[in-house]
Formats: sequence, C-alpha cells, structure tokens
Amino acid sequence: MLDSKKDNIIFLLIGLLIGIFITSIGGIAAYKIMKGTKQDSRYEAKRESTRKTVFKKADPRKDFYLSFENKSDLDIFKPTDNAEVEISELNATYGKNSLMVKIRPGSGYPGLTWEVYGKHVQNWSNAKDFHFDVYNNTEDYISLNVKFKSGKKYPKKSFSRSVRFEPLKMNRIKIPIKDIAYSCNIAEMSYVKLFVQPPAKEIVFFIDNIGTKQGGKTDLPKETTVDTVASEKKGALRAAREGYDVFIASTLDKIFQDGKTLVKPLFSNVAAISMAKNEYEAFQIVVDNGKDPLKSVQLEISDLVNEKTDARIRKDNITWRVVGYVETKKPYYNVKFVGRWPDPLMPAEPTDVKTGAVQPFWVTVYIPKGTAPGIYKGIVRVRAEDTILDSIPLFVRVFDFTLPLESSFKTAFDFYPHITKACYPQKPNESKAAYKSRIAELNEKYIIDILKYRLNPVLNIDPLSQSSLGRIDTYRRYGLNNFSIGKKGGTFGNNWPKTDEGIEKLLPLYRTYGESLKINRMMDYHYIYTWDEGKVGNPQVKKITSMIHRAHPELKNMVCYHGFWDPKEDPGWGEDIDIWCFGIGDFDEKKMRQLQYRGMEMWMYASGPGSSGYPNLAIDFDSMDYRIIPWLSWKYDIKGFLYWCVNWWPYVDPFESASNTKWNQNGNGLLYYPGENGPIASLRLEIFRDGMEDYEYLHLLNQKINSAKQEGLDVLNNKILAQAEKLL
Repeated sequence: MLDSKKDNIIFLLIGLLIGIFITSIGGIAAYKIMKGTKQDSRYEAKRESTRKTVFKKADPRKDFYLSFENKSDLDIFKPTDNAEVEISELNATYGKNSLMVKIRPGSGYPGLTWEVYGKHVQNWSNAKDFHFDVYNNTEDYISLNVKFKSGKKYPKKSFSRSVRFEPLKMNRIKIPIKDIAYSCNIAEMSYVKLFVQPPAKEIVFFIDNIGTKQGGKTDLPKETTVDTVASEKKGALRAAREGYDVFIASTLDKIFQDGKTLVKPLFSNVAAISMAKNEYEAFQIVVDNGKDPLKSVQLEISDLVNEKTDARIRKDNITWRVVGYVETKKPYYNVKFVGRWPDPLMPAEPTDVKTGAVQPFWVTVYIPKGTAPGIYKGIVRVRAEDTILDSIPLFVRVFDFTLPLESSFKTAFDFYPHITKACYPQKPNESKAAYKSRIAELNEKYIIDILKYRLNPVLNIDPLSQSSLGRIDTYRRYGLNNFSIGKKGGTFGNNWPKTDEGIEKLLPLYRTYGESLKINRMMDYHYIYTWDEGKVGNPQVKKITSMIHRAHPELKNMVCYHGFWDPKEDPGWGEDIDIWCFGIGDFDEKKMRQLQYRGMEMWMYASGPGSSGYPNLAIDFDSMDYRIIPWLSWKYDIKGFLYWCVNWWPYVDPFESASNTKWNQNGNGLLYYPGENGPIASLRLEIFRDGMEDYEYLHLLNQKINSAKQEGLDVLNNKILAQAEKLL
C-alpha cells in the first residue's frame, strides 16, 4: 500500500480528474460533438426569468416537510443502495431527532429519495425555498447533489443543484423555489433525491428540517426563539423589498449585463473552493440589481483562518476585480450573441450598478507555497456605500501538495513590444528619453504578468547579449520554461535570406548561438521559431533547418503549419524539424502520431477563430474553450501551445470595441487591455491559467503512478492506482 500522504494526494487528484470528463470520452472528437449539441443563443439565467414568474396559490395540505420525529418519515424519504439511515438524537436542529445517514463505498449514486405519482404530486407554488440542515460528521467536504422533478408522467421536468458541506459543522442549505421553478412545474412536484458520488470511504452526516415549510413551534431549533425566527423573516422581507440579489458563480460562467449566460449556470450562496499550494483559484460574486441603483458597490475580504490550528492566509493573497464589458461586432464565424461581452478584469474600485443590471466581481485566491494544509474560512462582504448588501462565507480547502513554479506544459504567447506605443502615447512635456524609459518599463510589466499566468512570452532573444541572458535568468525565477532565440523566423515574417549563399552565411552565427546557450546552461529551454505557415514542403524551409542543425545539432527548429508533413510525399523534407506546431483546427491524430513516432515534438496553435467546433481564445467563445486546451494537450501528448499575440491593439480602442483585427474577428490576438499603469488581464487569461494548473495536477498524478511502479507496487491490483491510471 502507499503511505497515507501518497494515498491522500492520489485521492485528491482523482477527485479533480473525475470532473475532467473530456479526457475520458474521446478528446477533440467528443468536444466537437459536445459543442455541436449546445444551444445557438445565450441561456436565460433563472434569476432574471423568475422575476416574471406568477405563483399559483399553494395547497397548504401538501407541503413537503420532515423533521424525523416519527419513524413514518422513513417511509417517505427512503435510502438508496449503499446508504443506511436511522433516527438519531444527535445533531438535531428542529425537535428532538435527526436522521443519521451512512454512505458506503460502492457503485451508483447513493443517497435519499422521495417520489410520488399521479394525483399525489405536491404544489410548492407558495413556498419560499426548499431547505435542510446537515451536520457533516467527517473531516472532509461533502459534495451533495439535490435533484428535483415535476409532473405526473414521464419524462418529467427536472432541476439540479450542487451544494457543499463544511467538515464537522452544521450546514444550513436553502434553495429558492424560484430557482426550481425555472425548469420544473412547481405546482406538480413529484421527486426529490439527495445523492453523492460513491465515496472512497464511509461518510456519515445528520440531516434535519428538510422541506418547503418552516418547522412548527414544537419543531423549533433548540437554540432558537420565536423572536429570532421573526427577525429573520423581517430581514428577508427587507431584502426582497430592496430588490437586489447577491450570489456566487463559477469562473466558467460568462455573465452578461442582462443576467443571461452562455450555458446553464450553477449558482450558489456560498463560495467554496479547493486548491493546491502555489495555485490560483477564482469565483465570481454577482450583484443582480432590482429597481433602485446601487452606488459604490465594492468587496471587503477578511483573512482566511483555519479554526482547528489558527493558521491564517492573509487577505493580501486575495484580490478582487470588476468584470468589464466590451462591444463585439458580428463576425464571420458562428456566435451565440453580438453585443457587450464580459472580458476585461478592471481594477478593484467602487462601482455603481444600474437599475436592472447585473454586475459580476471576480475574486482570485492565491495559496502561498508554505501554507499548512487544511480548511480555511473567511467572509466576503458586499457593500454599497454604507450598507452591507450581503456577507458571503468563503471556504478554502488547501491540499497537502504544491504546484511547481515551472510548468510542465510549454507555451509561446507572443507579446509585441512595438505595439505598446499605440495605447501609451508620449505625454505633453515628456522627453523622448523619459518616454522610451516608460515604454520599456511598461513592456517589462506585461512580460512579468504573462509569466504569472503560467505562460511564456516568445522573446526572440539574442543569445550573444549578456543583458538578454540576464533577462532570461530573471524570467526563470517567475517560471519561464522556454523561449525563442534570434531575430529571423516566423515572428518576423520569415525574413530569411532568399539565396542559398545568404542562408549559409548565417551558419557561423547560429553556431555561436548554440555555444552560448550550452555554456549558459540554457540549451534545454530554447527553440528557434524557424518558419510560420505557408506551404508544407517549401524547399527553403529544408535549407534553413538543415543549416541550423549543421551549425549546432542541439539547436531546435520549430515550425507552424496548417497541416502536417507527410514523409511519403516529401521524403527527407522535415528531418531537421524538431518541433511541429499545427493549427488546432487542422488536428489529425493519425498524421500527428506519424510525426511523433519519428521523434518530433508536437505543439499546436490557435489563430483565427473558425466555426469548425475547435477551441479558440477569441472573446465570443464559451469559457470552456479556453480551459480545455491544456486538457486536450495532455490527452494527445502535445507538449506545447502557441498563440500569435496578446496585445494586438493597433486598430481600435480595445475597451470600446472587441473587433480588433482586419479579419472581422473579436478579440483575436488580444488577451490584455492597456491599463493606465500597466496590464489589465482578461477573464480568458484567468481561465486558461486554470487549464494550465489542471495540467500540473495530471502531471503530478502521473509522477505518483510512476513512482509507485518503481517501488514495486502492483498498479492493477491497487484500486486507487488502477483508477488513477485509467483516468490518465
């Protein structure tokens, strides 16, 4: 068996990988199918649509409510396979009893189910929420899925909500009936199921006060008075009268100003995230305003505290930004919406929220390397002027492992320093020398920020320049794992000499490049961006790559093409190419594998968006497009990803128009916005970094499996390892 620490790490990694469904259902092909089945327009968020819901008067005799004071309640709410229940006096919140639930490891989706048929359906139209209290008796978070169905006949309409229970705590859950009403007929409710993923070990929790009505006087909580309940009701009425709502959304939810989203969202009232050390994780706090404008809305975030150990994560490691919006124009490729899209993450400052508008705030948590593992708790207060609109509980689970500073996945995101001047003009009375210095300082800020997002700028450094080599040493401290060398190649429009004689004259220069990299121990991190696009089989490319290898055999040639070299059609042409970078829309696994078998390293790149169903980094794509690129790269053993530009600003004000190219595209080559004092990141950058961090989880899991094999452990007979290896 593995030692307990290794077991724990693999359990955590498996939990993450279960969510990465693409890697187990066919990769790019499955992703295209998934994309093809999505709706062609935006999803109407339930919080907006339910404002228009007209509730019918409920039948008071048909409220669903259980407090487990009677054993007959067990006939109504039955356990499924691998679940056991019994009445208990422990952890009751209403009355004397609760229901103790034990979930054993096994198959299926164990939990509790209530279901009725025909005329026995219930009318929940007059109910405020579906609620329940749960005491989590384990030391881990428990993720519970709640599923509702309505109707007298199949197929029934359904609604699902996922909730998380804090360890060793009482958790009170409320699901608004207006949310359920979005996809269920609440006048004919017929099914409720509470279930979990099959656990690796037995879990126990206590449930009480479950249903659509408040407990009666005989069922009041032991520590609650009638006055307290009345006060809570007054508070609820005040919030409803003021007409705003505050809730949590994931980073994959693109939330538009009218409250709509691209896909069906999963909103929550609690922010709960899990992460490794040296990882960033984010969520959105969304203010959905009603009839009255909200002035100077801002967030106040506390330190995070581990209540068991008093360990603390300082609030300096938590940042918040205001999600900004940019106008798109109708492009040549298919999109779900044309108009104002969420993208720039504007600096934290008080923000007015107009009547009827929806404003997301982006909260990013960073866990320093030395943080002790455990569960940390804090509060995020949402304030408008002198009023606290809401206090959001924030739970962060810190895993007992650290993501490496240097990523295992290679990237090449080109930053054009000459473009900076387009958005940072010379100021009045600013000297040329001062302006040049300011631009150089700004460019350095962008380079460092790119590295903080686990991305590598292309750089194209001169290996013979000591200042350039010094810059590489600096960037390596931020995680740089590869860079391009030289001032000829794809970045510069393939500016090689046209004649054979001119190409050969460069051989001594590239020999000294190789020698310098070797002496400075940088050979493992370089590549030459030798050629960009054009026709596969171009004889000039063969001459250039051959010259470079003859100059120094350890220099690495990288080429970018729409398509693949076929060794049968062009024998010998690509023998001096070390890295083949293909367009993501040209993916062909069979052709790619042929080159991998020859020892060629595979990269891919994204340029102009298409309607072929492949991921892209343009603004008007789903958030999943950004995050999934590293996942797909892992699946197909693709070692790197290239993107042509992050600051393509020359034609428009990027804050005013997303149509930043001459090719009728939105946000192609633009992942940063020019802030007054430096870079303003896009939400696309944040989501792509999540994908990069996911890749590191996969890499760490693979290392654990290989380590176990080296220690002589039987992977096939070890259940944990077998499951982990299958996921990879």
